[in-house]
Amino acid sequence: MAEIEDWFLTTVERGNPSSRLPAWCVGNRVEPLMYGATYFDHIVTEVEALEAGDYVFFTDWRGDPDEQLRHHLRG
Repeated sequence: MAEIEDWFLTTVERGNPSSRLPAWCVGNRVEPLMYGATYFDHIVTEVEALEAGDYVFFTDWRGDPDEQLRHHLRG
């Protein structure tokens, strides 16, 4: 069985010495969320909880610069 290290690129393998982002580390959590009020509220909650040195990464097929994330909950 493959080791977890086999699945992720090292800093050298990524080939981007200018990046300050860590290549990977243990203890990460991935939570798939479906588009909608729960999704947007969760993004805001996670961003508000960030502390110095933390990172949050999320994917979005199409993000609008004027998107109001919690506006969706107030209707």
